[in-house]
Amino acid sequence: MIALKPAALEARERRMDGAALVKGFVVSKARSVEQDGRYIIVSQPVKMIRTSRNAAFPYSFSLDEAEAYLARQSDLTVVNHSSIVPNDTPITA
Repeated sequence: MIALKPAALEARERRMDGAALVKGFVVSKARSVEQDGRYIIVSQPVKMIRTSRNAAFPYSFSLDEAEAYLARQSDLTVVNHSSIVPNDTPITA
């Protein structure tokens, strides 16, 4: 994976946070040292922690995994693993 500049990472996190809120989820950074750089996704208002497909980290997601999870939960599509756009938005390459 290519290392992102802090500003690019923050922008990507903000897009993910916005997409999560639209679908009734809250995303926060995992707080343990073992899970540095991983994210917890919690559904609202029930406040249930979502589980990932990663056996090593069943209750947290990498940024790519979190974006993909949120895309599966809605009408959002992950494009190039760096942005989330609505399905009806034209994608140009």
